[in-house]
Amino acid sequence: DVPVGDITLNPSTLDFGYSGKNMVSDKRTVTVKNRTSQRVTCTWMLAGETRLRCIENETSCFLIHPLVQELKPQGSAEFTIAFKPIEGGTAIFEHLELVTAPKINRSFRLV
Repeated sequence: DVPVGDITLNPSTLDFGYSGKNMVSDKRTVTVKNRTSQRVTCTWMLAGETRLRCIENETSCFLIHPLVQELKPQGSAEFTIAFKPIEGGTAIFEHLELVTAPKINRSFRLV
């Protein structure tokens, strides 16, 4: 558990070991905890799925389920992550980015 911040991840790093080209690794589970008093929406940023590609034909080596999840105040959720390399015989390091945003309902009613 990363002790700093309102949103925590456990574990904060994953090691999938060896996986052959286009072979899906064993799945790992990451738990995300919301320590705030507001609902938040968590979105994993994957190239071509939930974010734009930085370079043409960029794809992520990870499969994540669910990609988007809402967390209640003081709640938590589990995400399943698998590794599927697109090249064989190479060491691959990739940062996964999880974006969280407060889910606030605003009233525009004039009184």
